[in-house]
Amino acid sequence: MTISTMFRILTLGCAAATISLSGCATHTAGEQARIDANKRLNTSKAELGAQQARQDFEVGNLKNALFNINGAIALAPDDPSYYIMQGRILIEMNHLDPAMQALRQATTLDSTNGDAHYYAGLIYQRWSDLANAVEEYQAALRTNSTNADYMLASLETLISMRRLDEAEALVESSRPHFENNAAVRRSQGHLAMLRDQPAVAAEHFQKALLLLPDDKSIIEVLILAYMKAGNFAKAEYYLDQLFRESEYAQRPDLRHLKALCLTANDRLVEARSVYLKLVDDDPSDPQIWFELGSVAFKLGDMRRVQNVVSRTMAVWPNRFESYMLRGMVFEHENRIDEAIANYQKACSLRPQHEEPYLLLGLALQTQGNDAEAAKAFQMARMIAPNSQRAQSLVTLVGVETESSLDEAPIR
Repeated sequence: MTISTMFRILTLGCAAATISLSGCATHTAGEQARIDANKRLNTSKAELGAQQARQDFEVGNLKNALFNINGAIALAPDDPSYYIMQGRILIEMNHLDPAMQALRQATTLDSTNGDAHYYAGLIYQRWSDLANAVEEYQAALRTNSTNADYMLASLETLISMRRLDEAEALVESSRPHFENNAAVRRSQGHLAMLRDQPAVAAEHFQKALLLLPDDKSIIEVLILAYMKAGNFAKAEYYLDQLFRESEYAQRPDLRHLKALCLTANDRLVEARSVYLKLVDDDPSDPQIWFELGSVAFKLGDMRRVQNVVSRTMAVWPNRFESYMLRGMVFEHENRIDEAIANYQKACSLRPQHEEPYLLLGLALQTQGNDAEAAKAFQMARMIAPNSQRAQSLVTLVGVETESSLDEAPIR
């Protein structure tokens, strides 16, 4: 075989190999194109299914929503948003365990997805596991510090857990983003109420109301804050705003607040009228009867007070307020011994309430028994250390009774 022949054979062999390799490459490229096209088709089908699932979810068609999102996941199993949608649907169906599994799959695919953490927090809250709930909410907030839903969920859960310092720190750190958010302002108000700062709470509720002037629920908590702060005039002003609408005008709880405001503002005749209507509409609330009796006493309406005493003694014989009222009637009639006996009975029925001891001390003082009066006032001061009235009465009597507190309590 000549050299030229051998060269031609090698050339032909290489050419054949080249043709064969070229054919293999063409085949591989075609297969990949088909795979890519199929993937794009599946992605499109999955997105259509997910869109239909969202629409079904929004109108409450949960079974169809779940069917469609499951189909989307089968076509595109690497999209975390589909698992979040699946989790939300399952939460609404109250299938919490599989919902949590779906959300965990979402966080596995994308740990920075705030919604996955947020909805996991909702599930923990349904399970009454607030510690894990707040961890999930805060994880969500770390992914997006400007999301109001994440912020509110974190804040309100911390408040529910009475982790007030953490709640306040969260508010302070987030202040630039939520200064003008009504819901956050409202939560700040609740936080201030829990800290026994009703005036501060009222400021927050007032700002929330400026942001959402049509939200009547804000007005209700604002009224309570003003009342606790002792600003009954403001509370009454907002009560009257609510009463302009029929759905609020007849609510017994709000009319009761109105009566309390009128009493605090020394408009006793108006207060008595409100109380009379309240007991006429619903005679089953003993507290309303006792407050009516107190207002009637201040007005000198002793017949009304006696009616209240008779009613409450018959229906609620073991309520200390009945004996307090009856003692007040006896004292008004200058029947001091009988008044003292009733106050002592009230003290025995409610030994952890300072008011019966204060009344007992005043009656004993009237009787000239300053030593026993001082003991009664001192008991009131022990029960309510911040009571200025009890402290002033102890000072007025001028008898130190620290050592006598070890003796048997007054009965």
